[in-house]
Amino acid sequence: MINLQEITEAFRGKSVALVGPANNLIGQKKGQLIDSHEIVARLNDSYIIEQSQYEDYGSRCDVLFNTCNCELLCIIKRFSQYLNNCKAIINPTSKVHGSDYKNTGNSVYENYLTLGLDIPFYQVEEPFESLMVKQGLNTGMCALTFLKSLNIKLSVFGFSFHGVNDSKYEIDSQKVDSYNTYLFDYKKVYTCKTDCSPEAPCRARFDPRYALKSSEVSQINYFKDNFLNAQNITIDETITKSL
Repeated sequence: MINLQEITEAFRGKSVALVGPANNLIGQKKGQLIDSHEIVARLNDSYIIEQSQYEDYGSRCDVLFNTCNCELLCIIKRFSQYLNNCKAIINPTSKVHGSDYKNTGNSVYENYLTLGLDIPFYQVEEPFESLMVKQGLNTGMCALTFLKSLNIKLSVFGFSFHGVNDSKYEIDSQKVDSYNTYLFDYKKVYTCKTDCSPEAPCRARFDPRYALKSSEVSQINYFKDNFLNAQNITIDETITKSL
């Protein structure tokens, strides 16, 4: 596992693009702008980009910020060809995910090692490691909070807060159809329940395919308070339109 000093030095003074998995960049032709940054970081499954999408999303993934629960680790293993040039995977959330620990008895890093990938791994420490559990932040907000602490110039793309302010994604008064807001076809990516062996730890998880509106509103409020007008952070207009 790499340490904070190595991460700090790798990012120091660099221009960084953090790209989320939202489909709001489709047709926007932001790919060249994204790839012009010295470091292109992506979030969770947003590294799964087909060549036909490069014009909108760029082609690089230098660093991946990933929750690294057992389902997302399974996806990394199955789609690792999209990470051939990735230089680091960072878990910006908890060292241990409770449900995964019950199934594997392992920390996030120990579960990651079972993939056998030759990509250096970094686990954030406090005050960042407990943000998901104690403050209810999602992986995107955790990644942004960590990146804000570094000496970088940050640009943010590909966030839509799961379409909470777009009526076409509404399921009911409490939920939004979050998985249909992704840039990829989630039905081809999230296939653990049908493709993996019954004893696989990814099969033991139960992750709902929706997001709670109340949670997304909380993420938006945190985003506005901490990043929207922050120095050295540029928010793409496709995000500000969704707030």
